[in-house]
Amino acid sequence: MQIHAQIDTEGNVPLQPKQRDYFKNHIGKKVIIEIDERESKELRGFFEGAIVPVWYYLNPLAGWKSFADARDNIKLEFNGRTIRDRNAREIRIAKSTMMSTLQWEKFIGRIMDYFKENGMLQWYPDPTDYKLWRDTERAFSEEPYPPIKKLKEMYERARGEVVSAWRR
Repeated sequence: MQIHAQIDTEGNVPLQPKQRDYFKNHIGKKVIIEIDERESKELRGFFEGAIVPVWYYLNPLAGWKSFADARDNIKLEFNGRTIRDRNAREIRIAKSTMMSTLQWEKFIGRIMDYFKENGMLQWYPDPTDYKLWRDTERAFSEEPYPPIKKLKEMYERARGEVVSAWRR
């Protein structure tokens, strides 16, 4: 028998009457408890759909060609680790984003902390607002998430100013 339940705040697993009866009929038997640590699709979607574009548009001078470049930079900065190469030099490498929900929460928390520490919290996407937009407006419109749309306009102006200053 496989049981699907959620551990409550006191560490208990609430069981249905049928499940309780099953355990009573198998007293003395061994059981395996496995914590479900699958990746959260909600957090992955928020990361890919909101955080990565915001990061891309907040860094117009980075020279990234696509959101994938910005995503790789986020992984390196907030989910990276330092190793030593053959010459004993320290180099930073990005770890995979195939993570459990708890690891995703910590990863996104580190990104949010960065925004707070650098006075950029006004640009950090609101997860609840993003989910509401994704579940309602996105289905009816081709428009990007409104905060990203505003950042994109600022990004394009900043890139234009840099290019025109360089050509002078």
